[in-house]
Amino acid sequence: MINIMPKHINCFILFCLILTISCKKKNKEDPKPIEKIAETKIIDCNNVPDVFEDLGEGVDYIIGCKIRTKDQIITIKPGVTIQFEGKDAGMEIGDPYGFFTGALKMIGTAAKPIVLQGKSAVPGSWQGITLNGVNSQNQWEHVTLRDAGSGEMSAGLFIQNVYSFWYEISIKNCSFINNLGYGISDSNGSSLNSFGIFRSFEKNKFKDNTKSPLRLHVSNIGGLDELSSYNNNGQDYIEVTGIWAPKYDVTIKKINVPYLITTLMEVRDKLIIDPGVRLQFAKDAGFYIMYYPTAAIIANGTADLPIVFQGFEPNIKAYWFGIELDNSAPSIFNYCMIDGAGSRPSRSDCAANEVKSAIHFGAKCFPQSGNGTVTNSGISNSGGHAITFQLGRDVTIGNNKYIGNALGDVYNY
Repeated sequence: MINIMPKHINCFILFCLILTISCKKKNKEDPKPIEKIAETKIIDCNNVPDVFEDLGEGVDYIIGCKIRTKDQIITIKPGVTIQFEGKDAGMEIGDPYGFFTGALKMIGTAAKPIVLQGKSAVPGSWQGITLNGVNSQNQWEHVTLRDAGSGEMSAGLFIQNVYSFWYEISIKNCSFINNLGYGISDSNGSSLNSFGIFRSFEKNKFKDNTKSPLRLHVSNIGGLDELSSYNNNGQDYIEVTGIWAPKYDVTIKKINVPYLITTLMEVRDKLIIDPGVRLQFAKDAGFYIMYYPTAAIIANGTADLPIVFQGFEPNIKAYWFGIELDNSAPSIFNYCMIDGAGSRPSRSDCAANEVKSAIHFGAKCFPQSGNGTVTNSGISNSGGHAITFQLGRDVTIGNNKYIGNALGDVYNY
């Protein structure tokens, strides 16, 4: 006699087999590691560790005061999150007068970035970082600095340079977000001889800062790179300060925001402006070259990427000073758009009387001064002439367009 089991028992046995096989497969899989939750440490500002280790997921350290170091080199390891609590909290590294040369070394990774943040995600929740002194160990990579700027300098990172020493700061793949004031600001240019601060500057991001992404002396703008992102801030331009450009060549690169020149700036060596650069000028600001023999402005644009020189408020006649060239080295303006210059007479004491123009070649009392070319360019809304130069100077002008210049287009004195 054949004993046939009921159908519902067969189904139950089949279900058990499937469940057993499934469980065996799951047991063979490697279990996912559980991320350790950080046991947050509170830092005593009078006893600051040399190394900040990653303590696990979440906030690793809380700083409720301002750390001031001298020669100490602080290293922050990948994955560390530091929370600053209070408007007086922050860090000041080294000494602005050069007596001490501490450093802040923060090298994170894409997988384990370093985060410096406020207790609340509000601009100005804490002071930020002040870097002083010359030290090649000031290296930042994959760092996010956010919510700072409550200090006197109103910036996430303030680079203080009282005596204009060479600096050694490397900033790569870093983000400056939601800071009160600037993402980065410097104090360079307090003396005649100013120097660059960036040893390297690559692929950084500036976003939601209440002012400009960066406020820099003109000697430092050549360090900026095209792959960084500078837009979506309260002021979408790089604020450029300083009345003396450095005595070495500076190249202004095309980036995704304009540069705002805030002063009447003396160019003392070659200022090279890449195609597509946009320069804005504050009221009565501009460029002039006195008698430095190698100084020149090389603005060689293209038809597709012209170089723009204009007032901060565009399309206003006689808004900014213009460009004055009183030396012998030839300057070049090719495929440029120059609007709103000629706000006041020539800077040179020996220039022709009351000369106002967008581009002025040469002081009258120096026979070799004022040489160069202006070609394929447009000059508009000058408060004086578009171009002025003295007859007999080596000046080439051709294929330009002139619109709305108050005293005419080209004037020979």
